[in-house]
Amino acid sequence: MRKAHLLGAAVSAVLVSAAASAANIDVYVTGSSALRSFFIEDVGVNICGFTVSTYKANLATAQYLDTTYTAYAPDFTAYQCTAQATQNGVTAGDVVTMHYAAEFGSVVGVWTAANPTFQRRFLTPNAAGCPAGSYTVPGKTGAQTGAVWPTVGSTSYCTATGYNHVTDAEASDPNNILTASTADIAVSDVEPALFNADHWPSSNFDPNLRPAALATPPSATDIANATAAMSVMNGQVFSVIAHGLPGTTDTQTNISLSSTSVRRILQGFYKKWNQVPEFAALDTASTPINVCRRDHGSGTGLSADITFTGQACSIDGAAPVASGTTTVYPGATAPWVYEAPASSDMKACVASAPGTIGILVNANKDSNFSYAVLLIDGYQPNAHNAAAGLYTFAYENWAGVLANNPGGGTAAATGMVTRAKSFSALTTAAFANETGSLSNGQWIGTSVNAVYSVSGVDGLTAATRRKAAQWATDALPESMFSRAGDSCASRKNSNQ
Repeated sequence: MRKAHLLGAAVSAVLVSAAASAANIDVYVTGSSALRSFFIEDVGVNICGFTVSTYKANLATAQYLDTTYTAYAPDFTAYQCTAQATQNGVTAGDVVTMHYAAEFGSVVGVWTAANPTFQRRFLTPNAAGCPAGSYTVPGKTGAQTGAVWPTVGSTSYCTATGYNHVTDAEASDPNNILTASTADIAVSDVEPALFNADHWPSSNFDPNLRPAALATPPSATDIANATAAMSVMNGQVFSVIAHGLPGTTDTQTNISLSSTSVRRILQGFYKKWNQVPEFAALDTASTPINVCRRDHGSGTGLSADITFTGQACSIDGAAPVASGTTTVYPGATAPWVYEAPASSDMKACVASAPGTIGILVNANKDSNFSYAVLLIDGYQPNAHNAAAGLYTFAYENWAGVLANNPGGGTAAATGMVTRAKSFSALTTAAFANETGSLSNGQWIGTSVNAVYSVSGVDGLTAATRRKAAQWATDALPESMFSRAGDSCASRKNSNQ
């Protein structure tokens, strides 16, 4: 939005030399936490020229460990830079800020798409509350190592204290770090139609994970409105992670579980690792199975439900992922189930106790936590295997540019979503190569990606669509199938 708000010290110098016509452009994005890394890399490469100042809500030593959710670091970030050229909906010299509110997850993207006048908190960096911090976005011309999420060299942590997840407000915010606004872009890991009562925050075990604004599940009209406002953007890969599994180390890359074993674990039928066929001979100590599930309303959690239990797709006899049993991790009594409200919380939860398993958007391993990324049915989680239909824990995400934009950022927001769909844009600018090679009928990545382009929406025609033979040579693959907007339907082959 073109506003006259105070700018942080990180951008004040460039404003002095900018043209008099330079504007402040704000783009507000809300919903999926898994898609944040996609949009920051897109903005960093296509608007900012690789250099971005990044801001996060206050980060305490015990981030996400305060389970009262009244003083933890909420999932609000902002990214700011001076536009390097007149393109992609901005003018050279404009100061562009992308405000990304992932608190609540995909469910708030769906709700916002259905109700575009809905306001929620966004991080608004300013000099009073945010010391300067910046990092360089690695791209085609930088030291890209394959991770979608760029390495953070320096981050500014903004002083916003006493945030309450239920009220979406702070106990104290003298510097106006978290301010209410409508959104420009709403994003979700899967289609709106799947967000029924079981996948709504009101079903969370922990009452502190039930935001008041989302107390009531959506009506049929809400779902219809959200579906009309959003559309398929690109494909996204998820992974199963675990820590301290019997007879293994977290550094191994060949630990595999069958889809059936994952299903029985997530549903709570297997309580100890010696009940899991793959570990029956390895678990001599009857190690309890602890589960870190995502909170209800998470697109990552809903994707796991679709893939492993079938409950989200109303398959006869399907049982849902087990509900939470503890509001802390590790739980006092094992086995336990914890509802993780964010990806960083998921990694910390899994790493908190041996024998713990969880789910996460796919990425290269985070060295800050100890866990192994598991193969599913023998296939490595990566964009190539997902695009080929070999690895099935992957779905088409959705996004929409909303009609009730705060202002100023409409063109930039439209450009962001348009590029997110485009095979050409995805492969030429915004993402790293997924390095690796074909081995024994699958792609084995030395670095992995979470995103692939979706056939039928990525701008390629029947004549230019990527062929199956090009799958092993493309840096970022196109799907060989289309779900046609229905994650529960059979995949339809679209490539030759």
